[in-house]
Amino acid sequence: GRPLLPTAARVRVRSGIRLAAPLLPHAVAMLGLLMGDVLLVNALLGEAAAGGYQVALQLANMPFVLAVALFNAWGPLVLSRSEADRWQWTARTGTSLVLVVGVGAAGVALLGPWLVRLMAPDFPQRSTWTSLGLITVVSIAYMVYQGASLAVLDHERTSRLAAAAAIAVVVLVALGAWLSGP
Repeated sequence: GRPLLPTAARVRVRSGIRLAAPLLPHAVAMLGLLMGDVLLVNALLGEAAAGGYQVALQLANMPFVLAVALFNAWGPLVLSRSEADRWQWTARTGTSLVLVVGVGAAGVALLGPWLVRLMAPDFPQRSTWTSLGLITVVSIAYMVYQGASLAVLDHERTSRLAAAAAIAVVVLVALGAWLSGP
């Protein structure tokens, strides 16, 4: 039927908040990671370079968009499985999802240089090949990471993610300030 109001299931709501609240710093860190590099390129190399970089970045992010979309559909399916077969099913389906992300990332890596040349002709082509090749590998690792994060959620160990994310944000801000400083 219809979703329950939070007041109808107070214990479940409190339990959900306790599990999910530590994930918020992680989400903020990911947002900083996804946006901070363009600001850094702008500060170091200027607006024109940042514009070309942004085009290449949007293209390179496509495997991550695919990975996140798959994870958002896959995560609830994994956690709704019975504990008896949850991790066997996760391994089987996760392998398929990693393969799909890998094929998508390889497609971006192969077509990317041509598309970047078309959309941002002044962007350095050698950098494009290197970056897109690296993105292919990283996006596959990211899908594996997302699968592993299901175990963290399942065992309710999210507070460690909050601490790691907060530390990562501080390190990235300090590194960005150091790199863009005089």
